[in-house]
Amino acid sequence: MKKRILSLLCIAVLCMSLMAGCGGGTQNSAAPESGNTEGWVPTEDIELTVGNDAGGGADLFARKMVEIIGKYDMCPVNITVVNKPGSSHVVGFTYLVETGGDYNMNVVSSSFYAQPISGNSPLTFDDFSYVALVAKDPSLLIASNNSGFETLDDIIAYAKENPGALMLGGSSAISDDAILCEQIKQQCGIDITYVAMEAGSDVLANVMGGHVQLGAMSPAEIGDNLAAGNLKAIAISADDRFEEFGLGDVPTFKELGYEIDHQQHRGFVMAADASPEAVRYFSDLIEQVYNTEEWQQFMEDNCMTGFFMDCDEYSEYNQELIDTYTEFIAMIQENQ
Repeated sequence: MKKRILSLLCIAVLCMSLMAGCGGGTQNSAAPESGNTEGWVPTEDIELTVGNDAGGGADLFARKMVEIIGKYDMCPVNITVVNKPGSSHVVGFTYLVETGGDYNMNVVSSSFYAQPISGNSPLTFDDFSYVALVAKDPSLLIASNNSGFETLDDIIAYAKENPGALMLGGSSAISDDAILCEQIKQQCGIDITYVAMEAGSDVLANVMGGHVQLGAMSPAEIGDNLAAGNLKAIAISADDRFEEFGLGDVPTFKELGYEIDHQQHRGFVMAADASPEAVRYFSDLIEQVYNTEEWQQFMEDNCMTGFFMDCDEYSEYNQELIDTYTEFIAMIQENQ
């Protein structure tokens, strides 16, 4: 009888041990899931600064990013888009640097490079931390319907027969639009007068009104007018053709034999004093957004090419972008 009781006690102890072991196993298997929250995590609301007015390209870009983050609860705090327009985004970037810290980011566009290099900004590239690049935004050469131009060859022939008569409108004197104009002049061997305007809407109005024969704009800025046939798309500075807005038949400059493929890079920066942990957190957060179906569709709808680089890759690649803009802006300033 005593032996039987002793055996039952041993079995009971063994069962309790096995149950405890199973419980411990369950806790260990859950550890990797909670491991995603290790490291720096924001505890205050975040400002995402945009250097132009609400409704502009950079603004829509930023708001789509914030929308997706909110939809999937990717961040534990609120992210608010703050518009700081002025001086071709210089006001916005200056605000970012002056505010500093781990709770402020800014959207990168061509002005981030163009303004300091051209001497129109007091900031330097050492004033920033580089978070992520996510897309390349192409430039489209457009013509008014009454221009008589159907192809790039038509434009080249006209320019050679009428020296000094060809005008191309673009936003800002130092911009990707101005760079495209300079590249066409250099590559095609023709004379074009670049007409700097305040905004893309001014370029659109002047091209459609026939005040300038040509314009340089991103496809997303004029998609509805392209689809409606209000303008003619001549060629695009991009890696490949796009199907959106009826652009399937519009060739790239490279297809036409010209080494013109400069595109605006879109991404995010923080101030130089942001902690490496915060920079890495936001780099990873932006990568999560980049991988969503919604973001991929947004890029497709706006004729952007996906181009993700995290904070390490962007920091290394940054010098290449600085060199590219330095080369082109020197050409522009020499001919002004």
